[in-house]
Amino acid sequence: MSKDDSLRHVNDAFHDAYVTAEKTAEADAPVFVLFADVLVVHRAGKSTELQVTPARFHALKCAVHAPVAAYALLHDACDRPLPTASIEKLGALRERSARAIDEEDPAAPLLHMTIDLIDRASRSPLPRAELEAFAKRAGEIIMPLMDRSAEMQLGCLHDRVDEAFAMLTPEERDLVQVVVAGHHQARDRSLGMQYFEKRLGKTDDRGSRVIYAEGATSVDAALGVVGKQRIDRDLARAFFGDANRMERDLLGDAAARLLR
Repeated sequence: MSKDDSLRHVNDAFHDAYVTAEKTAEADAPVFVLFADVLVVHRAGKSTELQVTPARFHALKCAVHAPVAAYALLHDACDRPLPTASIEKLGALRERSARAIDEEDPAAPLLHMTIDLIDRASRSPLPRAELEAFAKRAGEIIMPLMDRSAEMQLGCLHDRVDEAFAMLTPEERDLVQVVVAGHHQARDRSLGMQYFEKRLGKTDDRGSRVIYAEGATSVDAALGVVGKQRIDRDLARAFFGDANRMERDLLGDAAARLLR
């Protein structure tokens, strides 16, 4: 066996040992995982699901999506006849919006506006100025609805987190970490991140108490993120005397000096 082959085997052994340590670290302390509508409490190898999104929140979200969908379908077709595909999609949106109207609901004006816009665009080419004016009026209605939605979501999340903490011992409450899972990079002011950072604090001497996991769609994937952070901090502390050292590129400090 050549020296290069031996080195490759050493590297393989490193990856195997690292993955083993990462999986061991996953079980070190309880973890809360927040998905879109569910808070998962993972403790002692078992997971419990708690619903965190009230039905009313979904109704408001759907109503808000109606004018946005209409704008998306029309913004590239202003001042000219609509293509057949757009006409069909707008017709389906109109039908669904009409069925969803509840005149006592504060979101009803959004659905009426959407229907009126679709009817207008179906008769003749829609001027861009008219579409932009529609979007501005819709936005003025949407913003207070978002305030109401955030209040509902935070209230429900807070109640479920209280339930989750009631499942833990006092020692476990001090150790729990949270993973906020999402399909894409965390948006600025993510509701889930803000809530847990306010409640738990961003970090302690073990690292980040609240972690965002882009693309994590399962509890196992979220636990893997926690396990990786835990072993990375232990390794960084042991080798470099800096628990945060592996949170940046290992070659990054040297690269910064060389580039200067």
